[in-house]
Amino acid sequence: MLQNLARVVFAAYGGSPEEKPELYEARSVLRHADRLTMPVVLTMGENDALIPVRETRKIAAAMAGRETFVYHEVRGGDHDAALWVDVDLETLRIREAPRS
Repeated sequence: MLQNLARVVFAAYGGSPEEKPELYEARSVLRHADRLTMPVVLTMGENDALIPVRETRKIAAAMAGRETFVYHEVRGGDHDAALWVDVDLETLRIREAPRS
């Protein structure tokens, strides 16, 4: 799955991050977290095999302290665990932690 995703992204961007670093940098959420002015809810499974949790933690650290930002990591959760986090979009609060 990751290889297919990478091929699609490389095709859309016209190359890999090594070939087009300026393009990837321009579209990096981590590099431009300060531009996100809308409410953001970021959920992640601790044991996600598809997306390294360390990368998501970097984004969470860059956005920490904002009233309109919530990060929830599902302990022991895999890639799909984040889908089951019940977030109240009015208050941006986690209603109930999902079962892993």
